[in-house]
Amino acid sequence: VNNFNAGDKIDITDAKNGTFTFNKITMNSDANLDDYINKAVAGDGSTNSAVSYFHHNGYTYVVVDGTAGATFTKATDTIIKLSGTLDLKLSGDNVVVDDGSVI
Repeated sequence: VNNFNAGDKIDITDAKNGTFTFNKITMNSDANLDDYINKAVAGDGSTNSAVSYFHHNGYTYVVVDGTAGATFTKATDTIIKLSGTLDLKLSGDNVVVDDGSVI
């Protein structure tokens, strides 16, 4: 997704299970994209999804883990690539740019 900015939102209602956690993933500079994705889906998201985001090579990735498995599953997990390095937060069931404002 290009030009994702403050005021834009990603509605994850249909991608999540139950309630969910939201966190930013950071890793060592030698980590590759697969390392980040594997860390994002390492938990059990089958009952309550784990929503994570991370920065890699100038992009921001949002991952919704919707399965119990520890690997990315196309049918039940979701990944969204955003251009640029963005800080994100949740607003209800939406992922939005964290511009410092209170929601």
